[in-house]
Amino acid sequence: MPNAKSNDEIHWPPEFQPAKGVISPVHMRNEVQIAASPERVWDWLVRAPCWPEWYPNSANVRLPDARESDLKKDMIFRWRTFGTNLSSKVVEYEPCKRLAWDGRGLGIRVYHAWLLQPVDGDKCRVLTEESQRGWRCWLGKIFLPHRMSKFHQIWLEKLKEKAESGQSPACPSIPQRRQKMVKSSFGLILWLLGMLAVVATGFWSIGKKPDDPGLQREQIVDIAPDQSTVRVAPLTQATSRTTTLVSIPADKKDLRALLKSFHRGDLVTLQYEKNALTDLHVDTPEVSAWQISATIVGSALLLFLFAWAVLGKGALAGLILGIDGLYSKSKFQLFVWFGVLMVAYLSTLWLRFCYSSNWLLGAVQIPPNLLVLSGFSALSFVGAKAITQTKQDRVDAAVAKGVPGAADLYKTNVTGRAPNLVYDLTHDDSVHADLGDFQMVLITSVAAITYIVQVFLFLRAFPLSATVTLPDVDSTLLAAFGLGQGAYLMKKAASGSNPDPNPTQGGGAAANQAPPAKPAAHKTPVGEA
Repeated sequence: MPNAKSNDEIHWPPEFQPAKGVISPVHMRNEVQIAASPERVWDWLVRAPCWPEWYPNSANVRLPDARESDLKKDMIFRWRTFGTNLSSKVVEYEPCKRLAWDGRGLGIRVYHAWLLQPVDGDKCRVLTEESQRGWRCWLGKIFLPHRMSKFHQIWLEKLKEKAESGQSPACPSIPQRRQKMVKSSFGLILWLLGMLAVVATGFWSIGKKPDDPGLQREQIVDIAPDQSTVRVAPLTQATSRTTTLVSIPADKKDLRALLKSFHRGDLVTLQYEKNALTDLHVDTPEVSAWQISATIVGSALLLFLFAWAVLGKGALAGLILGIDGLYSKSKFQLFVWFGVLMVAYLSTLWLRFCYSSNWLLGAVQIPPNLLVLSGFSALSFVGAKAITQTKQDRVDAAVAKGVPGAADLYKTNVTGRAPNLVYDLTHDDSVHADLGDFQMVLITSVAAITYIVQVFLFLRAFPLSATVTLPDVDSTLLAAFGLGQGAYLMKKAASGSNPDPNPTQGGGAAANQAPPAKPAAHKTPVGEA
C-alpha cells in the first residue's frame, strides 16, 4: 500500500525514514497472514537463489559464494528486480523474526525490511516495507505509482503459497545452476560463431564484372560541385585504391544533369566510347528468387537462433504470453511486425554486402509510411499496457475504499487450460469470439505477409547506391493497420467495468458495508495484460 503508515518496529536508516517524504518519496507496505510457522516462512524467505523459481519479479540472484544458498548477516548479493540490477547488503538478520537489506542500482537506492510475527499458535504474520530514493523512483512514482505495491503483494502471496505447501525450499543445485549457465553461454557462443561464418561467406563476392570491355564497375569517390568531374575507384579488395578523375565535357549537359542524382559511395557502371564517358548508371544486380528466399529464411532463422541462445529453449513463446499465461494480442502484433521489419532489414543488408563486392554495409533507410506503421504497432503495445494498469489502479482504489462488488472485477490468472495461439488471439476474456480482436490480428497478418512479398520483389533488382530505402507500405494498408490498432485499443479501454473509487454514500449502504477481502495479488483486472 503506497503512503501507508510504517510499522514502528522497522529500524529505518535516517535517509530512508518514510516520514521524511522529501528525502524518501516512495514508501510501500504490504502484509499477509500465513498458516505456517515463522521458521518455515523464514526458510523460504532467506533462500534467495530460489526466488526466481516462484517470484516472477526477481532474476539472476547471485550470492558471493556459489556454495551458499541462504542469505546471512552482512552478506552482499546481486540480483535483478523491476528491470534494475541491484547490489544489496543484508543489514538486519534475526532468524525467524526480522530481515532487511539495502540496495543500490542505476539512479536508485532502496531499503527493504521484513518482519515475521507469530500469531494464533502455528501461524505467522508477515509484513514487508520498502523505502526508495533517487531519480528513478521519482519517475516510477509518476508513471507507475502502484507497480511496486502490486509486485510486493505478489511476493507475499507466493511466499504464503510456498510456506503453506509444507514443502522444503528447493531450487536448482549448484551443479544444475552452473550447467544451465554453461548451456546458455554455449548457445550464445555457437550463435556468434555462426554469425562469423555467415559474414565470412559474404567476402566471396557474388557481384559480377561487366562482360563488355567498354563497361567498367566503379565506386564514386567524389563529384565536383558543378558536375564537371567525377572521381571513381575500382571495386577491389585492397584497402587503398587508385582513383581516377573522369571529366564530363561541357557539351554533355544531359550527362552532367544525370550526375546530380548520384552520391558519393554509389556503385556505378561507366560506359566509354573512344575513351570518352558516354553514360553511367547505378548498378542494379538481378538476384535470383532462390537467393532471396534463402536470405529471407536465413535472416528469420538467425533471429530465432539468437532468441534461443539468449532466452533458452522454449522461451520464445513466453515473449508473447500475458501474465495470465495466455497469448497476448498486443504482444503478438508487436512481435510479428518487429520480426518482419528485422528480417527485411537483415536481408537487404546482407544482399547489398554480397553484391557490392563487400563495399556497402549499412545505410538502409526506413520510409515514412513504414515508420508510421511501426509506430502504430509500438503504440498499441504500450497503450494496452497503460489501459490495463489504469484499470488495475481503479480496482485497487475501489477495493481499498470498500466499494461493493469491486473485488469481483478481478479475474483469476489460472484459467485451467493451456494457451492456444489462434484461440487466445481471437477470443476475449469471456472466451467469446471477438470482432475487434479478430480484425486486429487479421490486419497484422495481412500487413506482415504483404510486406514480406514487397521486400522479395524489391530485392529482385535493388540499386547499389550509397544509401537504399526499404520498400514503403501503401496508404491503404497503413490506414487499415492504424484503424485496426485504434479499434482494438478503444474496445479494450471500454471493455470491463471501471468502479468509481469515490462513490456517493447515498443511503449509507456503501459506508456501512464491510470492505471486501483484499484480492490475491496474482489476479489481474478484467482486460488483457
